[in-house]
Amino acid sequence: MLPRAVAFATRRRLQKRAGMRVPATLHPWDSYGYHAIAYYPDPQKYPAEPLPVVVGRVLDACAAGIDPAGRCLVCGDEDRRPLRACRNCGVLPGGRGSPL
Repeated sequence: MLPRAVAFATRRRLQKRAGMRVPATLHPWDSYGYHAIAYYPDPQKYPAEPLPVVVGRVLDACAAGIDPAGRCLVCGDEDRRPLRACRNCGVLPGGRGSPL
């Protein structure tokens, strides 16, 4: 299990024991607003790395506060077009309709 997931699960158990049924903080994926973290609309163009590596890169970039407006969170391509999949790896972080 990922260290972030373990830490979140531990916090949630403690919160539930204290009677807090709604999380005080969101799960990291929800806090970034992504539900299609590594969506790639073109099945012919996709990242070369395995999906866990790609998703990890997106999460790490978001946690570090990297602005995805002009840079791909997966491959680092500097010429990323907003609201479109990356020309290099094909990933559209956040999926269709994403503000990124």
